[in-house]
Amino acid sequence: MKHLFLEPSIDILSEKMARVDLDGTTPEISTLTEEGNIISPSVRGKTYSLEVKPGQLCCCSKTGIKFQVKSPVTIEYELEYGKDYMKQIKDSGYKLVGPLFNITVEPDVVSTVHLPHYLYLEGLGRDKTSIKYGHFKDEKVHFKTPTSINSSYIVLKNPTFSRVGAMIRSTFFLTLRKRSIQIEGKVVLYFRIMSPHNEEIKEYRTHLYLVPCKNPDLQKLDEKKEKSGFNKIDKPTSTILIAGETYNVNVEGPNTSVIPESLKFKMNNPINDLPFAEINVGGSAKSISLKLATAEKSVWTGALTRADLEDLSVMVKPIKQTDESGDHFVMKHRAALIQRIISIKSVVDELYKEKILAHEEYDTVCSAPTPQDKMRTIYDSVSRLGKKEMDFFHEVLKKHNPGVIKDLEAKR
Repeated sequence: MKHLFLEPSIDILSEKMARVDLDGTTPEISTLTEEGNIISPSVRGKTYSLEVKPGQLCCCSKTGIKFQVKSPVTIEYELEYGKDYMKQIKDSGYKLVGPLFNITVEPDVVSTVHLPHYLYLEGLGRDKTSIKYGHFKDEKVHFKTPTSINSSYIVLKNPTFSRVGAMIRSTFFLTLRKRSIQIEGKVVLYFRIMSPHNEEIKEYRTHLYLVPCKNPDLQKLDEKKEKSGFNKIDKPTSTILIAGETYNVNVEGPNTSVIPESLKFKMNNPINDLPFAEINVGGSAKSISLKLATAEKSVWTGALTRADLEDLSVMVKPIKQTDESGDHFVMKHRAALIQRIISIKSVVDELYKEKILAHEEYDTVCSAPTPQDKMRTIYDSVSRLGKKEMDFFHEVLKKHNPGVIKDLEAKR
């Protein structure tokens, strides 16, 4: 089990790096989460903009943050991932346990803010006083006791804004003789069938991510994976994860591989830096079993049944290898493929393995000085062969250069 790094006492650090309210108040602990009126923000680059009206709690549909206001107002904010801010929080003896929001709004207009947190509250016992509303002011981190805390949010009335987020004192775990932060997490799965129209090389590919349940960037991750040809798998995925813990990813099925074989769970990675495990299973699989485990125990299991694989296969659109003129895809896009294909070594190896290239042709391709020369040499051989060989050439190109082929297929 990984241990949380224990910081120096907050009393020593507070004079230099942070200000902490010492009013002795205790936040109200609630078992209920007030839903609020869901509103959609406008998004410009990294900036979210919400038009909020008074009289009702309003919840951003993208990130989950909630506001209640005294008069109509526009609230703008961004999600922050800067290492400098994270270091200041750490040096202050705290851990960020939710998204860090950089909020811009007129002063004294917001009456209540609900900031999402990732914590599994039952894992903290009865004492929740170490959970704080943290905000940056004058290049220092300041901490306030929330008005209330529920399973998903910390709530503060009459807040002040800048960069704000839910935080917890690291030294709290020393008093509990604990060394870990338990997080409401989830396993997110994305699935794709590689070379679906060629049974000889078809394989099932799954990308597995570990994220907090309240991660505000999950919709962006869904959109990113969809653009890459992946379908999100709807399976029970909730589990309790340990911040900083390393989890082993195991799979059962024919011809399997997992790269990497383990993932370290981090709470606050930007969406483009989220680590994931790529799981490949041979196309002959009737089902796929997945398991996530620490060195001590299993924390999550999942499965893709035969019915799941069949349903996902139906979602794959048939590929037309020829267009209305009768030209094969690889011949129609010959010039573009010669210029754009860069990953060639694996393509050549598979063509040689299937005896589409003879030994001398293989040597000639490998000795060509540039990727363009290699592709021209391949074309000299493939263009003299039949449709079956060109179909295989198409599938292999798509397997090793999916972005290029997908772009050209969309232009047909």
